[in-house]
Amino acid sequence: MTGTGSCRALSTYSQEYYLEMIYKDYAKEQLEKSLKAFYKLIEKFEQSDGSTKKSMRLIYEKFCLLMY
Repeated sequence: MTGTGSCRALSTYSQEYYLEMIYKDYAKEQLEKSLKAFYKLIEKFEQSDGSTKKSMRLIYEKFCLLMY
C-alpha cells in the first residue's frame, strides 16, 4: 500500500470495508494516504463520466471524520 492510487474499482461495500481494515490495521497514517488515493479515484470517475459519486463521497467523508 503506497497510497498513490487505486488500480481498479470496487463496490462501495468493498471500498468501505478496505478503508475500515486499513484504519484498524495501520492506523491514521496509512488511512490518510489511502483517503488521498480514494479521493483521486472519486475525481477520476466523476471527470470521466460527468456524474457525482455520492456513495463514494459519503464513505470518504465518514473516514475523514476519523482523522480529526
